[in-house]
Order: sequence, then structure tokens, then C-alpha cells
Amino acid sequence: MRDEEDRQAQKKTNLVNWYKKYHPHPMFVHFPIALHFFAGGLDLLFFFLPKSSFASAIFYTFFMAIVTGFFAMIPGIFSWWINYKLSWTRIFIIKLLLSVLNFLLGLVAINIYWQNPEVVFSLSMQSILYHVIVLSTMVFVAIVGYYGAKLTWSKKDIK
Repeated sequence: MRDEEDRQAQKKTNLVNWYKKYHPHPMFVHFPIALHFFAGGLDLLFFFLPKSSFASAIFYTFFMAIVTGFFAMIPGIFSWWINYKLSWTRIFIIKLLLSVLNFLLGLVAINIYWQNPEVVFSLSMQSILYHVIVLSTMVFVAIVGYYGAKLTWSKKDIK
């Protein structure tokens, strides 16, 4: 029994050491943030130049933002466990809720486009919802990033 506990403790220590050496969450998180802003920027351009090529570029960029964002959440939760022992502070609640909301809304937008790519050219509720989701995720990832930076940079570091 004691040997098993020692193995589990050593496994956790090895995971913690690996994480502290490689810092996977910061490495993974910047890519989806950039993709969300790029998709949102393209969506704003789409309103002035409604072309199929823009619609496709927005969709594929947004799709990759959602997929890579999901994979950024995994090391984020791992980091929360290692560095903060899963403490339920305001920062983590906001980051977790907005990240999950962003992911779920992203799935809705992806489904809307997948069902009918031409929907983005109409003024239907589905079209409006699609565009609102693509644009709102820029705000969500900005807020999540802001609170991530609050964890990284303490008040004493900012002059």
C-alpha cells in the first residue's frame, strides 16, 4: 500500500517538474487567441466585402480557434491544479466560465455554418447568431487573457 502511494507521489512530482520546465499552457494559449482575433477581423471585413472566400476563411480560422482553444484549456486546468491547487478564486471562475462558454458557443457557430454555409449572407437569426458569436469570442478571449496576465504579473511587477 505504501509503495503505491510513493509511486503516485513520485508520478505527481514528475508531472509538476515537467510542467514547470516546459510551461505548456502559455505556449498553447496564444495561438487560439490570435486566431479568434483574426477570424473576428475577417468577419468585420466580410460585412463590407461579403464574398464566399471571406466566409470560408472566417469559418476555417474560427474552427481552428475553437479546436486549438480546447487544447489550450487542458494544460490551463493542469496549470491551475499544479500552481494553485484548483483554488476557486474570482480569476479562475471567470477564466473557466468564459473558456467553456467560448468553446460551447464556438460549437454552435460551427454547426450553423456547417449546416448551411450560405447562411452568412442572409439576415436570418442564424446568420446574426453566427456573426455575433464569431465577434463576441474576441471579447471572451481578451477577458480570459487579461485575467491570465493578472495571474502572471502581480501588482508589484507593474509600475
